[in-house]
Amino acid sequence: MCKIEFEVDKTWDVNLTKELLLHIDNLYHQRVNIFLVAEGIFLAAFAALFAGQSDKFVKVVVCLAGLLSALLLWYPLYRLERGFCWLAHVFKKLEATGLYIKYRDFGRGAPSSNRLMAHWLPIGVIIMWVVLFIHLL
Repeated sequence: MCKIEFEVDKTWDVNLTKELLLHIDNLYHQRVNIFLVAEGIFLAAFAALFAGQSDKFVKVVVCLAGLLSALLLWYPLYRLERGFCWLAHVFKKLEATGLYIKYRDFGRGAPSSNRLMAHWLPIGVIIMWVVLFIHLL
């Protein structure tokens, strides 16, 4: 859970805030999808090279490219997760009652899926690339 303290301007439109929240959530999941597709392509290329009689140098290059792409794609996921968290708190403060509040409170205590996808998924992929790189050496 992100802890953000701020004052909400009550003149902000709750419906526009809701639309922005949905837009950012959609953008976030699109970027997670791009991350998974990119890493899947690098992993498939690595597996194809590993199955054949490819040069060790080419395997190392593909492995490092996969690692670099995971590191580069992690930051935008982090930024979006932080922005989504902030906007969710704004929406919660604008809409003091309602279905959204009940939904957010229902999942309290469990790690958020956005946090898992923004941090633990890239960390797992980075660990995988490091292990594969070490295996090549």
